[in-house]
Amino acid sequence: MMRRRDYLRAARPVALALAIGLAGAGAGAGEQPEPSKRTRSVLVKPDQEFGAVELDMRFQTAGRRERTTVRSGDAVAVGERVVICFTSSAAGWVTVWSRDAAGNVPVRIYPNEYAGATADDVAAPVEAGAETCLGDGDGFRLEVGPPTGEAEVYLHYTREASEQFDETAFPQIRTTRDPDSRPYASRHLQYRVVR
Repeated sequence: MMRRRDYLRAARPVALALAIGLAGAGAGAGEQPEPSKRTRSVLVKPDQEFGAVELDMRFQTAGRRERTTVRSGDAVAVGERVVICFTSSAAGWVTVWSRDAAGNVPVRIYPNEYAGATADDVAAPVEAGAETCLGDGDGFRLEVGPPTGEAEVYLHYTREASEQFDETAFPQIRTTRDPDSRPYASRHLQYRVVR
């Protein structure tokens, strides 16, 4: 089974090298990640349609009194708390990934060690029409971290958990004619990390 530190860089948002980082109960201040086991890229489309499955993903800043929706290309400041909400029109399995502005290997931010019953799972189950919000009082929070520049969040949906990425793989997100042949749906959002 995969442990959180296999796919997260740090537990404290202030020390993150990721576009979006995780913090939760019991997170160690000086914890260092183990080397990533994710060495195999899988080519995926940023916004992939799959059958009648419809995905919706919202990215919002959460540090202010009212949430502000972040649209593709918008600027988000380092240290800003964010919430990622998504719905699927069909039951299935999802993972959420963050890619930083330095172009590092995307990091899986959901499920994670703080995500309850799915903490060590390859993917988290979703019910048709049910909204899931990450970083919103569910045992962890999400914060934007350095480096500055273009970053992105990617939502990957499959009907079966076995069709998700295994612990050695990560999504390589690009417009392509030859994406992964397994059936999937996806949504992504690009944003600018600023100081």
